[in-house]
Amino acid sequence: MSAAPSVILLVEDDPGQADLIRANLEIANIQQEIVHVTDGCQALDFLQRTGPFCDRPPGSALVLLDLRLPRMDGLEFLRVLGSSKGIPRTPVLVFAAEDHPKMIAECYGLGCSLYFSKPFLLEEFLDTVSRLAGLIQAVSVPDGT
Repeated sequence: MSAAPSVILLVEDDPGQADLIRANLEIANIQQEIVHVTDGCQALDFLQRTGPFCDRPPGSALVLLDLRLPRMDGLEFLRVLGSSKGIPRTPVLVFAAEDHPKMIAECYGLGCSLYFSKPFLLEEFLDTVSRLAGLIQAVSVPDGT
């Protein structure tokens, strides 16, 4: 099985936060393409290769997900992602201002891989993203269909 190029899908509706995360990923020399969308619906389109992303080549993705989003919030995105048979298993790092144990448990229950409460230690976040991005570049994950 050949390695698929990985993409980091940044799901963040605040342009300032998105620019800051993107800049820090680039400073950390993370080589994966970074695709930015602003809500859960667009993120699903990307992962399903539908809508504006219908021409996207197949490949694995690492999702960086904010919870407070328009149209479809992060929790609903996790619900749909977890129940979808047509989307390959996808690692999701949630970053959110919420640090309530119930919210964190709900995210893990819905399949998030890691949860970072804002503000978080930037070095720890970038190290985690770098490791996971390298892992998904090295290993293709079966789509479960």
